[in-house]
Amino acid sequence: ANIKSGQVLLGYLDTAFLLSYTFGLFGSGFVADRVNLRMFLFVGMLGSGLCLIALGFAFEAKIHSLEYFIFINVIAGLFQSTGWPSVVTIMASWFGHGNRGFIMGIWNAHTSIGNILGSVVTAAAIEKGLHHEDWPLGFVA
Repeated sequence: ANIKSGQVLLGYLDTAFLLSYTFGLFGSGFVADRVNLRMFLFVGMLGSGLCLIALGFAFEAKIHSLEYFIFINVIAGLFQSTGWPSVVTIMASWFGHGNRGFIMGIWNAHTSIGNILGSVVTAAAIEKGLHHEDWPLGFVA
């Protein structure tokens, strides 16, 4: 694809990730109820981390293929879809029925906190002079 718009390209990547994540949740929820949760969560998060390394590696390897980035995002979405069903099952078994809503509310706040901190850190890095060729550092942090 010879598309010049960064917004369109990022939209493709977001769509690939979110579709695979969404459909992966269905399968992961089913599997999480039937396997060792520790191993299932471990494999999912390890795979997710390896996908982030693969995205950062693309810069060093001078990979500029949209197909490569879409493929890695699809695989990352599938791996990351193991997280939520596993965590919900584990947290539900750790805390009693009376505290579960409060605990899950605190636990789920991490996504919003992470998004806020990510924006603040990125803005600070840009203000300090982070250059366009430094983007792989975001996958290391």
